Parts: sequence; structure tokens; C-alpha cells
Amino acid sequence: MYLVLVVSFPSSTVEDTGNIIIEQPLDLECTTSSANIRNERSRLTGEIEVKWKMKENMIVLGKPLNLECTTSSTNNRNVSRRWTGGAQNRLLCFNGVTTNPQKYKETEESSYKYTLQIKETTEDDLDCPYSCRFGFQADEKTLYVTKDNFVYIPNKNETEMKYVSKEGNYTLHLAFNKVFPEPVCKIQLKNTLHNLNKIKETKGRIFYHVSYQLESRDPLHACGSDLEINCTFGSESYVFPHQNNLSCTNTLSSDETKSSESNIGSTVVLVVILAAILITAIAVVYSIYYFSNKRRSSVNDKEYIRAKTNVSSKCIVDANKQSAIPFV
Repeated sequence: MYLVLVVSFPSSTVEDTGNIIIEQPLDLECTTSSANIRNERSRLTGEIEVKWKMKENMIVLGKPLNLECTTSSTNNRNVSRRWTGGAQNRLLCFNGVTTNPQKYKETEESSYKYTLQIKETTEDDLDCPYSCRFGFQADEKTLYVTKDNFVYIPNKNETEMKYVSKEGNYTLHLAFNKVFPEPVCKIQLKNTLHNLNKIKETKGRIFYHVSYQLESRDPLHACGSDLEINCTFGSESYVFPHQNNLSCTNTLSSDETKSSESNIGSTVVLVVILAAILITAIAVVYSIYYFSNKRRSSVNDKEYIRAKTNVSSKCIVDANKQSAIPFV
């Protein structure tokens, strides 16, 4: 970074050639670095300005976190510097030597810029005061977590989900035992997203414990599919799947149930009508067959009697003829 100062004298005479005067602008240019500006300001005011900031945009648990401290003076060789802070607001580093090398490390990036690294960030490192000090000047403030710089999505062991059906009502219960920030959770019902209702909320030093519930007369998912809950944590979205243990007969909506019952009733009526028609047809066929056989049997009996009568008559005639022949 440089500061450029340009001074122009547009009518300065630089050459005289007799009858002709040539005039050219005269420019004076002065440059200085930001470090020189800080030194000059410190020299004039007699004070050193100190500021620290977090270098990362997002805080991630278990990952390094760097705190950058900048001073307005570059002549800091004979000035002591120190970092304090953490859960107990104690000394963390003095002139580059940390009190816990496994936890902290300081890096000198320039003569006026130093960085304290927290090697593995934990919950105890957050929402705590931190101070960067040069000599008698210091910048102290709290490392706050917000939805813009910190997101914690609960794992499986920190999530509870329960989905039940009772007396035609469907109830979904969702609980996060450890989460940040407080999420907004939704579920899709018939192509429409519905918010889960928050029924309980508590907050620890950092994390929330939140419970949600949704009740419906219609099932919360299609038959044979798992449940999917979409939750938004700050700017991040995450889907929590839940295995469906309800049978398909228990996942019909109220409209589908009425339709199913109506279809069942119509089917029963149709079956009864078809059965009645079939029974009637069988009865008619049997009656036709029975009376046909009976008529045929009657005709046969009459023919049999007639034939028998004829045979008897013939036998009598023959017998009479034989009795009329004289004996020789």
C-alpha cells in the first residue's frame, strides 16, 4: 500500500529559446508505505494502535483457528507482546512462547503483524474474551459465534426422530440435542412444504437443544418410501432421512381411505350381484335339465308300456292260433 502525492505547477518556465518560450508542468511526486504512515502516526500521537481479528470466515470444531493481531508501529523489537484469553481468560502466549504448545502457536508474519493459532478448536474456545497486547496498548474483545461464522450439524447420536400412526392421526417428533444455530425444519406433504412446529428450546453456553413436532391426518410420506426432513442451519441445508416402519395400509390418507372404503363397498356389491346372477343361471340350467330329463323319462316309459302291451297281445294271438289246430 502506497500513498502518492502529486504537486503540479502548470506554468513553470523550463526553457527560453529567444522569441519562443516553452512552458512545461512541474510535478513533484512523494510516496510512502502504510508502515511509514503507522510509524509517523505513532510518533506524532505517542500511542500504538492494536487490533485483532479472526482470519477464517467460518469456525469449524476440530480445525485450526487463527487470530491475527496488527499494531500501528513497526518498531516493536523492544516492546513486549502477549495473548490472553480462552475459557479462563489466562495467559496464552508471551513474546512468541506459548503456555500450551500443543494447543497454541504464534507466528510472526511481519514486524507489525502476529498470528495466534488455536490448533484444534473446541467449544471451550468460543464465546470467550481474547486480548492482543503490545506494551501498554491492547485490543480485547469476545470471540462470539453467530449464524454467519459458525454452524454445527448434529450427528446421528445427537438426533432423535419418531414417526407413529394412532387412530388415524400421524405424528412426527424430531429433537436435536446439540445444534447451532437454531434450525428451521420442513417436510413435504403433497407437493407442499410444511414447517415443523417448535415445541421446546433450551440453550447452553453455545449449543441449542430443540424439539419439533408435526401432526397430520394424512401420512407424511408415500407408501413404501422413507421419511425425509429438510433442515436449514444458517446458510446450510441438510436432509435427515428416517426409515418408515409403517405398513402401506397405515399410510393411506383420509381421502384415500374413504376412496378405498368406497371401492371396497362397490366391489362387494358387484360380487354379490354377480354371485346372484350365477346362482340364478345355475338354477335355471338345472331346472331345464331336470324337467327335460323327466319328460324324456316319461316318454320312454310310455313307449316301453306300449311295446310291452304289443308283445303281450301278439303272444296271446299266437297262443290262440296254436290251440285252434286239430290233433291228428
